[in-house]
Amino acid sequence: MKIVLTGGSGFLLSNLQQDYSANYIAPRSSEVNWITGEGIGTLPDQPDVFVHSAAIYGGLVFNQQYPERILLDNMRMSINAFDYILTAKPKKVIIIGSACSYPGNATGQLSEDMIGSGRMEHTVELYAMNKLWQLAASERLLSDWTHLVLANMYGPNDHLNLEKAHVVGALMKKISNAKREGTDVQLLGTGKAMRSLVYVKDVCAVINQFATQDLPNGAYNVGYDNGISIKEMAETIADVVGFKGQILWGDPKDNGAMVKILDYTKLENVYPNRPKTNLITGLNASKEYYNGQGN
Repeated sequence: MKIVLTGGSGFLLSNLQQDYSANYIAPRSSEVNWITGEGIGTLPDQPDVFVHSAAIYGGLVFNQQYPERILLDNMRMSINAFDYILTAKPKKVIIIGSACSYPGNATGQLSEDMIGSGRMEHTVELYAMNKLWQLAASERLLSDWTHLVLANMYGPNDHLNLEKAHVVGALMKKISNAKREGTDVQLLGTGKAMRSLVYVKDVCAVINQFATQDLPNGAYNVGYDNGISIKEMAETIADVVGFKGQILWGDPKDNGAMVKILDYTKLENVYPNRPKTNLITGLNASKEYYNGQGN
């Protein structure tokens, strides 16, 4: 299969290329710049699959510091990606979405029909608006497409720069540093917020399944658990890395959305035997990467 990737050197799709064999076309940004559009004309027509994962994003700190980049650069990338899609006409399109697209005040498990039903949590809204744009464009313009709504990923090649890291990577970095320095660790928020997690290798299996099988169009939540508090995440990470200090919590304003727990019924119906890695297993499998990169 000929598969064109955007963001091919990033966290998710670098794992996909390691785990599955295909003719991947994954140019670096110096070769194809999705923000400016430079180099897109060098990509092939009618690839078997186009996977759009490239994005400007980060954690809470990054979102607060760079709202203009998150809004404008992501929108430019989306426009250029869909211009390529409509011109090159790939046989199948897979868009990598995000759980930040759900309403910020939602409670209970989040099912795909709730996407776009209310305002998103304000710290991620500019990023989430772009994901909604991609979903709407897929529904209206494409004949064979998938929009994968990802829970918080972790695992090998995770972002550990605290400006860009998401929740597990940020917790791993802070707790590992505190262990090395022999100090307590100060974390953001109260630890009460609930999140769904997913091991990156499990997401790659889902991408491969949609790339190689004839499955129904639509948005699909991708994750593993029924929700875990950030406090429990931190305590689990502390156990895995052997941290014995105190975990200190902060200001409620840094909690973000209090509940973001995904419903996986729709994905289960089309891919019931997908890999499901629990947090302790996933952290232990990723420990070598985190230990090598976390200082």
